[in-house]
Amino acid sequence: MTDNKQSPANSAPGVLGDWSQAQDLGQAGHPEDRVSETDVKEAFQTEASPTSRLVAPLPDGETHDQLAEHVDQAEDRQEALLDEGLEESFPASDPVSVKRIT
Repeated sequence: MTDNKQSPANSAPGVLGDWSQAQDLGQAGHPEDRVSETDVKEAFQTEASPTSRLVAPLPDGETHDQLAEHVDQAEDRQEALLDEGLEESFPASDPVSVKRIT
């Protein structure tokens, strides 16, 4: 009689794309063993910690000025534009340009 059981050396998962991937089910680290997205949302999204909050709408024709709080700290509006551009583009390799091309 022959024994059809695989040896421990043959039960190791293969490389990505290998036929042995199908035999990898149920091993530690396999996607089926991980926590589901639904469980994570239920654990972290509660009434006490919502993912978003309601904000009062702006009056008609008015837009939010993101530079308003930076202009007071900067010497002028041009410097505030430069500071905002650096913050938004960090860590970029291209230099920030604050000139308005019309």
